Amino acid sequence: MDRSFTLNDQNSDKTPLQAEFVSWNLASAEPLKSEARTGAGAGSLTAERYLPPFTLVGVETRGQVRGARGGDEVGRPARNGDSDKVDIKSAIPDCMRYGAAYNAWDRLSPDEQKALATKVGSLTKEMLADSAAIKTSEATRNSCIIKKDADGRVVCLVDPAKNVRMHFKYDGDTNNVIAMVREDTKTKATTTYVAVQKSAEDSICGKREWITVNSSGRRSEVVGDVIVGKGGTRNIKLESRKSVEDLLEKKEAPPRPEKLTGLAADKKALQEAAEKAFADPAQRRAYMADIEKFQIAGKERGLSEKEISQFFKESTRLLSSNTDTFVKAEERAKLAAQALKQAVEPTSIKQGPFKTCNVTSVEVSMYTRQPSAAMKAITEAALTGKFTTADGKSIELPPSTFVPKAGARTFASQIFQDLAVNTFWNDTKLVKDQKPYTDVRYRHDGAPVTKTDTGQRVTGVDETGVVKELYKSPGLATTYLPEVYRRIAGNRPDVVALTATEGPAAPGALKVESAEKLHEKLGELSRKPGGLPVIIMVHTSNEPFWKDSGRGSAAGAGIKADEAKKLKEMPGGWHVVTITGYDPRTKMVALDNTWDDASDHLGKPGRGEKLSVDTVFNSMRTHAARLKELGYEAPPKKK
Repeated sequence: MDRSFTLNDQNSDKTPLQAEFVSWNLASAEPLKSEARTGAGAGSLTAERYLPPFTLVGVETRGQVRGARGGDEVGRPARNGDSDKVDIKSAIPDCMRYGAAYNAWDRLSPDEQKALATKVGSLTKEMLADSAAIKTSEATRNSCIIKKDADGRVVCLVDPAKNVRMHFKYDGDTNNVIAMVREDTKTKATTTYVAVQKSAEDSICGKREWITVNSSGRRSEVVGDVIVGKGGTRNIKLESRKSVEDLLEKKEAPPRPEKLTGLAADKKALQEAAEKAFADPAQRRAYMADIEKFQIAGKERGLSEKEISQFFKESTRLLSSNTDTFVKAEERAKLAAQALKQAVEPTSIKQGPFKTCNVTSVEVSMYTRQPSAAMKAITEAALTGKFTTADGKSIELPPSTFVPKAGARTFASQIFQDLAVNTFWNDTKLVKDQKPYTDVRYRHDGAPVTKTDTGQRVTGVDETGVVKELYKSPGLATTYLPEVYRRIAGNRPDVVALTATEGPAAPGALKVESAEKLHEKLGELSRKPGGLPVIIMVHTSNEPFWKDSGRGSAAGAGIKADEAKKLKEMPGGWHVVTITGYDPRTKMVALDNTWDDASDHLGKPGRGEKLSVDTVFNSMRTHAARLKELGYEAPPKKK
């Protein structure tokens, strides 16, 4: 059996246990009464005659010849009645049982300090009561048990080889040692240790904490296991509190993180920027959650790590900037949050009450394929008031772009849609009504928003230098939308717009002549990586768009039914939507409509049922049969 034990020397001035010390008023020399020098151990200093100058803990008293220091060892003589047995639990206040023992003493009043010192001194006397009767010669060269209690627990053992006698006190009926005294049989020096914690949960590094204070006022804390078996086996390993805490820090401190690169580094930078940018904890938590959602959703959509990483970089740039000229910091945080949500779910993007279905479809398509390009455009615009196209042209945006307008669309969508329209019209020479116009620009700060006028304007300078109003809408044909996409994000030949009518010829614009041709084209695109979404043009006089628009009431839905009769015009109007999915086997189309969620046909709860390819094709045309269904005899005007 293991009969060895390790105990740091409390008596050495060089021991690491003396890492912290304070001198206290209690530690003052007092002359001994004559009766205190009689009996066993007279002429030496023992705990029976001296009290610890401190709290709960132990006190070390060294035996000395009187006069060795010019006086008696410091301490305070015991008072009458202090020889009664002490309940260790009552001796230690609760505030000292649960850690932080090195400053718990400071929270006690002087009277409480004195009372507690007296109790601990009595505890030491109790544990050393049998010392005078125990002869070292009774022990062999090996450690041996000197005394056991009624429960068979060792309360005293001796190690002659080290001239050490150990005394133990237990916690009630348990085998848990809560106090011990180390007695040097030669010098008669004693050190009392008292456990501060009463359970392993209140411990350091899984070990119990003990305190000892020597008579000169030096205080120490030790941590370790004290186990004494009934057969005499014991394990006493105490270390300085500081050494254990250092070890704990080395073991449990997280390893130095590897230098992050790529996506991980860009994500971390965005999270750090968000911590500073969002003052509201709820908004900050929501943004952090959306970062995770976007990373998952992006991978599911087939986005590369590079694409996701670039989106994070642009978002960080927007959040970290100190430029408030065009968009203030608080609004930039909103922009970043809105753009991130739209990157998570592109079909959440709306056009609001504005006639921007064409560029909104471009926005949905870009957030699906290249969200980083959309984020870059928004960030550059918000920070500089300008946008540089993929071919290097700088476009100055009107002040109205940076004033949020009321409606269902987000501020992030407003900036993107204004920017997208202006990338097309900027530096364009337009001929309208056989008149040439230059310096064509788009803004939406014209007339107040009404049911018939949303305040959108395209203006140009005529030959005389006068600015003329050209359109009360973006004025963009569907066939030009792939080109708008490429001016923002760069060359993407897979961006396609489909129509069923004649229109201006443009790259990426394709005409389908039948439902079967539409089926073939959608099947082809659905099998290509990045082939979908695809932009299509429909007429809102056809179902389901006539019903979805409230008979022409939705933004950009064209002429309402009653007004159409008065004007002798075709009810409804041309509208742009986005096909986000197609199943060639069932010939069912998932279609996103940017009016609102109820107008979608995505096959999801609250987002409408999918449409057959025949229904979609029929909605892409105007025809006389539909006129008769609506009560009109005259054919529609040519568009």
